[in-house]
Order: sequence, then structure tokens, then C-alpha cells
Amino acid sequence: MSSQQRPTESSFDDLVRALDHDLRSPVANILGFVDLLRDGASSEQLEFLARIEDNCRVLLELVDRLRRAAPHPR
Repeated sequence: MSSQQRPTESSFDDLVRALDHDLRSPVANILGFVDLLRDGASSEQLEFLARIEDNCRVLLELVDRLRRAAPHPR
């Protein structure tokens, strides 16, 4: 590999790590609040909470896919 490729890969690794932390932490908090809000929620509210949970899981899956695609997973 040329020295020009290494900074790009390093930058990509840094980006993946930052995205992993910056997305995974708040999404975990959102999922925790969704669990708390389920108690006593109406059926309509439960539908909204299910949508929130589904979208959070999609975000987590995207982050996982990005981590697997990184050239040097850590």
C-alpha cells in the first residue's frame, strides 16, 4: 500500500469509530426511554414507540454494517 492510502484508511477508521460512538450511545438511550414509556401507554402510543424502536434498530444495523466494512476493524 502506498503512503497516500494509509491516511485515507486511517481517516475512515476514525470516522467509523466516531460514528459508532456518536450514534450508538444516543440510540441506546432512546431505546431505554422507549422501554420506560411502554408502561401505561395506549395502543396508539405503543404503535409510535414500536416505530421509534424499529428505526433505532435500523440505525444500529447500519452502524454495524459500516464497522464490518471498515478496512481495519477494531
